[in-house]
Amino acid sequence: MSLKLLIAFPTYDAHSYCLQEFSAAIKALDLEGIESEIYIVDNSDNVDYANVLKKTFPTAYVSHFEPPKDQQIKKVYRYCELKSREMIRLYMIKGKFDYLFMCDSDTIPPKNTIKQLLSRDKNICSAFCIGRYGPSVWYRIDMPIKFTPSGIWKLHNISDLEINNAKNNNRIIRVSACGFGCLLIGGKVLNFEFRKSKNNWYGADINFCYDAYRRGFSVWGDPTVECEHLHRRIGRHKR
Repeated sequence: MSLKLLIAFPTYDAHSYCLQEFSAAIKALDLEGIESEIYIVDNSDNVDYANVLKKTFPTAYVSHFEPPKDQQIKKVYRYCELKSREMIRLYMIKGKFDYLFMCDSDTIPPKNTIKQLLSRDKNICSAFCIGRYGPSVWYRIDMPIKFTPSGIWKLHNISDLEINNAKNNNRIIRVSACGFGCLLIGGKVLNFEFRKSKNNWYGADINFCYDAYRRGFSVWGDPTVECEHLHRRIGRHKR
């Protein structure tokens, strides 16, 4: 029996600037021997972009919901993020998928991303996102976040030295948390809801990692998979 994988991402029309580049990367992913399906949650202000997505990904299932109109832009962003992720989680459970590959719609995952993350045989394994402002200005996004040697769940950034050592030796790093930018999650992890944060500086991704940790799951980062993150501050991302 082949492995059953769900590729899913939330999006909205502000990410139309990179749709061509992103869709090309998703379609180029190496999925040989894997039964896969694409699920997209669009939370644009109207259905126009959902129709564009249906044409761009003709085999995908596209859901759409409209964000609330009477809230501050930061609250709208958090609401849409949480609802979209939860819709993806429920879709995965209903479809009885073995794994979920969840990414942001402004990332450019390499062709070997899914095969490489699967080869690590972990319930939660993240690529490392490398950001880009414009065509030539690059920076490292300090995610995932290092797991303390004492085993206590605590957030602090991984050093470049540790990242490079792990990369050069084809090793993964145990971390406390990671973003949802380019992440592989095993199906048995997703038996609890995504929840919003009481703090303003992080979102559902950090909460998910903490809730998984409390349930006995570990989170890993694979520095051999570097996923380009365009990360343009537009639309609700101006928050």
